[in-house]
Amino acid sequence: DSRYLLVNRALRDRLKPFVDDPIGQLSYAHFPPHDAAKFAGQDAEVVRTRSVVQREVDVAAAGETARTFRVTKFPVLDDNGDVTAIGGITIDITAEREARESERRTRSLLESIIDNAPAHIFLKDLDKRYVLVNRPLREARARAGLDPTGGMGYTRHRPGDAAKFARQDAEVIRTRSVLV
Repeated sequence: DSRYLLVNRALRDRLKPFVDDPIGQLSYAHFPPHDAAKFAGQDAEVVRTRSVVQREVDVAAAGETARTFRVTKFPVLDDNGDVTAIGGITIDITAEREARESERRTRSLLESIIDNAPAHIFLKDLDKRYVLVNRPLREARARAGLDPTGGMGYTRHRPGDAAKFARQDAEVIRTRSVLV
């Protein structure tokens, strides 16, 4: 019935404000009902599928701000292969999730700046393939009847322009300096 049989010190300390000893207790004894229901649902899925189940869940204990946990649960089987218990590993990934969100916001802002800058901005790899072409450059190339994404190498440029761009790219690579 999903009662705690064994817990480590970290979980015991985390639950201390709500229960002296979690052994024999259900999640409902120390988590808000909607959070305890998430854990119970995960337990039921482990028993039903007899496989590992992993989720990221937000949990807000009484008086605390929500934290994000990666909860991995797995079946503990007896010699006959029957599920006798559910093992679990819970890791607080709040800082990791916040870092991912910060990176996503920064990337979105940078993409917006690049796409809305009143200039043609591009980035090529060392094989001369465009890996980034901003909106004004894509639009200018489309108006000129050229591949808006820049395409591969110099095949998408007019012949005279292609030779000039090839020389410029070679100079930038050779000198490792900015070409203005």
